[in-house]
Amino acid sequence: MPVNNDRTCSEPPVVAVPCMHPVVPETGTGALSLPQVRFFNPGLAPLYGSEDDERCSFTPAGLPFTGAAARACLHELASLAETFGNSRDLVVFALDNEKAQDHAHKHAGQQELADLEAFVAAGGGSFAPAAPHETLMKNPLVEAQKTLLLAYSLEESVSELETLQSRYESSLASMGDLLGAERDADLQELAGLAGAPSALEGRGTDIMRLSWRVVLDNMAVFLPEGTVLVTDDDGMKDVLAAMEETAALDAQEAAALCSAWDDSALAAAGRLMKVQAPLWRILGHGRVPEGRDWQQTVFTVVFGAES
Repeated sequence: MPVNNDRTCSEPPVVAVPCMHPVVPETGTGALSLPQVRFFNPGLAPLYGSEDDERCSFTPAGLPFTGAAARACLHELASLAETFGNSRDLVVFALDNEKAQDHAHKHAGQQELADLEAFVAAGGGSFAPAAPHETLMKNPLVEAQKTLLLAYSLEESVSELETLQSRYESSLASMGDLLGAERDADLQELAGLAGAPSALEGRGTDIMRLSWRVVLDNMAVFLPEGTVLVTDDDGMKDVLAAMEETAALDAQEAAALCSAWDDSALAAAGRLMKVQAPLWRILGHGRVPEGRDWQQTVFTVVFGAES
């Protein structure tokens, strides 16, 4: 499958990986702090169409589902998630395409998604709902986007849970300050607060997300040739740092990758490294896997060096 060669700007895009939601590095340094970094949008139309959303979002050409159809697919994935006890089971299940397809046809709640896939696989022609046990023509683009939508949903769940946890703890701390309670035990003794937990059950780290390898592999199906990748993901950085192609990123190379990466931008980001290699090497394969020709594409990945 060829990599998408569509051009939407004068120079190749700079895309964050594996995160798809805009993040601000806590330290203010690192590859994600560089200007012009955009975050992969798996086809979801912005809920709030601000200019900032458009500037930091990268929506590639060639996505089977766009706008409302992508959100419908995401909704069906969320419904599917409710049938599993934890995110680990969902992730393992979702990566097994044959089981997922069979489940989609055997459960009435998934029929709409199956119909939508049939519509896309047919090239968007006349719409005919799929039979309950009909085997759909496997479409690599559909499978890749569904995987990215799942990754997006899990990432969003992690963010929402961490935000909720942080707000809850902050509210308790503020209440303690107002009431003059210096310890959690003091709060527990106050009327109306007996039994109130000091923290909510569950954290974002309890949610199993798709690995960076799975996310990057499926992103690459849609990325234009020449796309520059940036990451601050610890697991991905550890792998990249051990590759023989790894080298420090100098100012001249940085400017060639992105015109906005001048001396001041590089100084603010801190020490950066780069790797330029075929995707199959970055993902840790010994060769290009059968049926995944896009992994022959050479990508440049920029990441922050360990201090």
